[in-house]
Amino acid sequence: MSFQTSIFTKVRANTDTALAEMMLHIARRCVDDPRFGKTKLHKILLFSEIQSFIETGEPIVGCTFIKKPQGPLVRMLAKVAEDIW
Repeated sequence: MSFQTSIFTKVRANTDTALAEMMLHIARRCVDDPRFGKTKLHKILLFSEIQSFIETGEPIVGCTFIKKPQGPLVRMLAKVAEDIW
């Protein structure tokens, strides 16, 4: 049981790190965009994941997205954002 838990923890840590790096990269690229905010960040993350999957067969991070009326929502974005800001 602990073996499976340790693998999950390692994968989760790598996913959190990759998501944090991706968020910071997008934020740096969009720093001058007055319309950049949470919704746009979520949409860019989704489209980046889709484009990577189309081109390579693998997502960049492997985020789980939730469908919302304003657009996609990354399930673990709030936790990762809290850790880096």
